[in-house]
Amino acid sequence: MKLKLIISALVLLVFALGFNALLSLSSLKKLYIESVASKYGVIGKDLQRNIQTALRFGKNIRKFIGMDKLLQETKSNLVRKINTENTSARIMADSISEAEIAVSVSLSDGIIFYSTEEKLKRTRLPSQVQMKLEDAANEKKNSPEPCYVRCKDTYFIILPVYDWLEKKQVAGIIITFDEKQMKDLFRSVIINNVKVIAIILLSGFVLLIILLNIVIPDRPDVQKFPKLKIYLVIFFVIGFSQIIFTGLNTNEFKNHYLKISTEKAVAMVTLLKEDIEYLLNKGIRISKLVKADVLMGEIISAAPELEHITITDNEGHPLYMATKKSVRDFQKSAGDGILYTDIIRKTDPEYHLIFRLQKDGRTEGYISANISKKVLFAKLKKTALDSATVLIISTLFFVELLIIFFQFLQREFAGIKGRMMLRYGVIRPAAFLLFFGMDVSTSFLPLHMEKLYEPIFGLSKDIVMGLPISVEIFFSGVSVIIAGSWTDRRGWHEPFLSGLLLVSGGYVWSWLATDATEFILSRGIAGLGYGFSLVACQNFVVSYTDEKNRSRGFAQMFAGAFAGSICGCSAGAILAERIGYSFVFAFGSVIILIAMGYTIIFMRKAFRKPYRIVEDLAPPLKIRQLFHFLSDRRIFSLIVFSSIPASIAMVGFINYFYPIYLNRIGTSQSDIGRIYMIYGLCLIYVGPFFSKYVDASENKKVYIVLTGILGSLGFINFYFFGGLPATALTVFLLGLSGSANVSRVYALKLGVTRELGTGRAIGIFTIAEKTGQVIAPMVFGWLIAETEFHKGLIRFGVAYLFATMLFMFLSRGDRKICKNYKEAG
Repeated sequence: MKLKLIISALVLLVFALGFNALLSLSSLKKLYIESVASKYGVIGKDLQRNIQTALRFGKNIRKFIGMDKLLQETKSNLVRKINTENTSARIMADSISEAEIAVSVSLSDGIIFYSTEEKLKRTRLPSQVQMKLEDAANEKKNSPEPCYVRCKDTYFIILPVYDWLEKKQVAGIIITFDEKQMKDLFRSVIINNVKVIAIILLSGFVLLIILLNIVIPDRPDVQKFPKLKIYLVIFFVIGFSQIIFTGLNTNEFKNHYLKISTEKAVAMVTLLKEDIEYLLNKGIRISKLVKADVLMGEIISAAPELEHITITDNEGHPLYMATKKSVRDFQKSAGDGILYTDIIRKTDPEYHLIFRLQKDGRTEGYISANISKKVLFAKLKKTALDSATVLIISTLFFVELLIIFFQFLQREFAGIKGRMMLRYGVIRPAAFLLFFGMDVSTSFLPLHMEKLYEPIFGLSKDIVMGLPISVEIFFSGVSVIIAGSWTDRRGWHEPFLSGLLLVSGGYVWSWLATDATEFILSRGIAGLGYGFSLVACQNFVVSYTDEKNRSRGFAQMFAGAFAGSICGCSAGAILAERIGYSFVFAFGSVIILIAMGYTIIFMRKAFRKPYRIVEDLAPPLKIRQLFHFLSDRRIFSLIVFSSIPASIAMVGFINYFYPIYLNRIGTSQSDIGRIYMIYGLCLIYVGPFFSKYVDASENKKVYIVLTGILGSLGFINFYFFGGLPATALTVFLLGLSGSANVSRVYALKLGVTRELGTGRAIGIFTIAEKTGQVIAPMVFGWLIAETEFHKGLIRFGVAYLFATMLFMFLSRGDRKICKNYKEAG
């Protein structure tokens, strides 16, 4: 038994570190590709500047004499190694081999007209690359970073070329290299990570053996088995291992990024050095370089990493300088030498580059450049935030694995006693995996629909982008109605497994969908399966609990569900930023299949039909009863002015609006996913806190009004703020609002609800909430289409607040009525 326990703990350690490594390596790979593309883009920008200057002086892009020479020089610059004067900043760059890289120029129609590779001439750019080039030309004219895209097995770095006389884009610079070369360069990083993981695994394994041998007795007694001690030992070892791995990986990020950024700065300044030396060798004195400060300013604007560039004479006196804010010719502005001295005095030698300017072997002057520590460490801060997010996700994932592990441990001990024990807690990992897989697409669903957009029924693009969410929620509502009867008659397991199969199939179809219609239908299939599985989870809790522990059973299930939702959304956002939207759907499908495997292995003993079906002896619902229930002013106001607006606000903003809004303002996909964590954490930690006060309060209406005010303030805050902070605040307030929502509890206390029947009333409220959720993306899509982002949100917030006040006004007097019903029995 002790051996099984140790081996199982090791497997748990491997899974936890493996999941962490999966996310961490994907982050590092993207950083690596981006930094290489950025470094090569710097050299490409020098070519872009030369071509655009020639076009400005009247050259024709189709009859560009000397283009082949320019392209070949650019190719040589891409692969050469560069040194600087000061040894502290010496760089020996890793490069892709010259034979594997090509530099081309395509015309505006996508035909490659010039290239260092003969076989590429007269060929057409892939449509994906041409679209990226058009986007770069239309939207990113002032972006310091080049665009890049991977098509099949090739990376394309893209820079548009403008003819400023004709005021349009006339060509594109395309730098291509094979993906295999990138993998070869990245292999050393992977090998290093594997070594780190192996060392941590070995150390963790030894520590687990030692500590578990200490806490586990030689002859374990089932009744006195030290479960808590085992839990703490495993949690400590695996948690500490993950922290060490994340810390080492973050340090790897830092070292690599600083190295690449320095290489990029060196490459830019080297190209400037060569241009100046060309002029010096033509007989122009270093003190007579016309508009040298302007050229340096252009270089600074194209390189966020550079803080300043200065050209001095051979005695060190400053001649020209460019900073982020200004350019300066010291010969025309007397008395500014102090400024240069101040800057040099504050320069960190580790981030200072010096290049010698020579003419016929004689030193004529120097170029000094300073790399901006502020810019570099801002990027590193983002990388550290990514690493912290990965650590949180992997920790939540590990906790759920630990729960699965103890289910296995429990089964082993049950075998010792000769019987199988089954408790409600086994549903928690299943719920975790269900929500993990289901929510991997939450942060980008409308954004992926935008990529597949095509006109549907004459609806605007913003409304069509929300259709997958609406269809998914609609079908989940349909399946909820069907699943209730199914679970009553056949048990929980059939709808649960069928639902998982539908969700997995729906996600595979989402992955493979090639047009908008297919994608929308795939989300309907996924929603149908989600509804079946969710109802089955709740039915399992009801079947394996009683009045004494039912609340704890539901708390366990929803704790796993919310943890899965946070992990799924955040992990999906990180992966989407690294591997693209489509493949994340395939990842979600795999997680759902793992949920099926867990269910079959650990919950098989619960696969049975109900012992007997309890027939509903209540008379069928009559229209008159339904009308009497809905026409009650408290029920009517609760549904129309509270439940539906709250559903529209939550789904419309969380699932639809904020991913689109943050994407539009340039927020990374990882940050979009992190924002969702705020909402999930509110439901996990704030919800139970509110529930204590709600249960103790006689006046539930106060909390309904509070949720409405909190939710409406979330939208009104856009009047004062904007961007990422305002979005985070809105998500937080909606999370608080959802945590304190007690609409159903309030409704169940009303006499008119008792007259209709509790089950029927809950069904009506479920339909009302689903209605609000289905129309939510359409409402917010209409707001986006008809108004500005901020104004639309503010108007919705005011309308939501007004609806809340109407509910408070129309539901007056209900406390007295509820009290009478309570006294009546």
